[in-house]
Amino acid sequence: MPLSAVYIDGGYLTNVLRALGKPRIDYAQFAAWCAQGFEVFRVYYYDCLPYQGPMPSWSCPGCNARLVYRKGLSIQESSILDQECEFCGYEIAGAWD
Repeated sequence: MPLSAVYIDGGYLTNVLRALGKPRIDYAQFAAWCAQGFEVFRVYYYDCLPYQGPMPSWSCPGCNARLVYRKGLSIQESSILDQECEFCGYEIAGAWD
């Protein structure tokens, strides 16, 4: 029987499950379903931020305005005030000091 490796993008899956009301899933069953009848050889689960380029910036999901501009690890500019986008008021999840 042919073998299959299943790669699970944890960041994407978390967002999908959040949209569906955060159901709990059995990863072994999920991997078998993803393999579509092939024997599961390995399952890889990874959770990382998408590539941001050499000078990353983060945009508001509400209005697409730039919220954070970094140079290296230091924040050069921030448009997050009281956990909200200063332009449209969209709530930005996270711990902001």
